[in-house]
Amino acid sequence: MIIPGVLALLHFFTPFSLGKNTTEDGVVLKEPKEETEDVSGIHTEVSTHIQQAHRYWNERTGYGAIDNVTADDFGGISARIEDTEEVIDKIDDPRLQKDFNNAVRWQQVIETKPEKEKVQQAARWTHRIYHDLDEYVNDYNEAPLFGATHFDNGSISESDKVLEQVDRAPEE
Repeated sequence: MIIPGVLALLHFFTPFSLGKNTTEDGVVLKEPKEETEDVSGIHTEVSTHIQQAHRYWNERTGYGAIDNVTADDFGGISARIEDTEEVIDKIDDPRLQKDFNNAVRWQQVIETKPEKEKVQQAARWTHRIYHDLDEYVNDYNEAPLFGATHFDNGSISESDKVLEQVDRAPEE
């Protein structure tokens, strides 16, 4: 019989439990590619931004980290927003522009609504957007996909639906 605490310790010390390359739901991801090619007609700078942003958000939300994240974990969020906005100018595809705009909006939630629950929700959706975009643009063949982007099918994303609710929520 394995004692639950021992099992938790064994899991904690496995190489995959370090959180750097896992989704907030504990799915282990591949290491990011070293070189980013011009994939799907997307500007290399855009695909590189997606790759780097996915890694950043994965490091902060991966494997249970999402449960403890606060606004303090995102001290440089204003600079991240500016970086994302600069990349938007290099995007021709309107679906991809919508996804980047949603990523900006979620990061703005973190910047302006520091309550833990809102920060967690915004971090989760920002990570999901970049996770799905990394799959589509950089062709990682990762699972699961969260339906967080327009780029996958052009329709309203799950992120849009949740953002609508956040936008309608009364300010406290």
